[in-house]
Amino acid sequence: MRKLIVMALLGILCLQVFSGDDISKCKSVLELFQTLNKSVDPSGKLAKAKTYKLIGRMIMPMHKMEISLTVLNKRPNKQKNISVFNNGLKMVTACDGTVVWQKSNSTGTRKVTGNERDFYIFAARMDNDPNGKDLFESIKFKGFENVAGSHCVNFELTPKKQFNVDPIFFSVDTKEIVVRRIKMTVVTGMGKIPFTCINTKFRDFDGVKYPCEQEIMLMAPMKMVLDNLIINPEIPDSEFAMPKLATRKKKK
Repeated sequence: MRKLIVMALLGILCLQVFSGDDISKCKSVLELFQTLNKSVDPSGKLAKAKTYKLIGRMIMPMHKMEISLTVLNKRPNKQKNISVFNNGLKMVTACDGTVVWQKSNSTGTRKVTGNERDFYIFAARMDNDPNGKDLFESIKFKGFENVAGSHCVNFELTPKKQFNVDPIFFSVDTKEIVVRRIKMTVVTGMGKIPFTCINTKFRDFDGVKYPCEQEIMLMAPMKMVLDNLIINPEIPDSEFAMPKLATRKKKK
């Protein structure tokens, strides 16, 4: 179960930040994401990057577990997540743009299929798309709400039907002008699971403002800490390719 939870989380690490004089008046996904880029990435460094790398940790108090995380992103749609548990388990989940696969040192390699695959492909695309217009078909203003002590404006973003993903909800802090909360339904091998993430702290990474601490609820409470964001590291396509599955030798 822990591995399935981690897999779902890793596909949505790159949560976003919005800004503007009155963000509640944004009429399109493109307008919202353009406002985002101007605020948190004024030089366009991250938006123009071909690759970027995230290094962090996930802490799961209920299970007394800490997981080291590394996420590799290569635009437009490649992503690889490497997690190392403090009990020795290592798990890799990746998308080469079409194929999604998972490998661990306890269960070997498997190809991810069905709705689980659909969700992960969408999550990888969302993490790599600075505009959002090719992912979502509509945006709706959903009123105001107090979230974690902050006055927020709520948006509902509906993914395009081709992605087979449920709507995603952002709560944007109207004072700090950041996404304070994201709510969505993730898909794992156990089925659909409600997910809530509250961005509690932000940090400047070489001119890019990015969430560095997140309180998460996905079946159990956990905390995500981002230690570093590296822009344009060298990442070959081979990093995302699925390893060959072991085949049994035929008996003579």
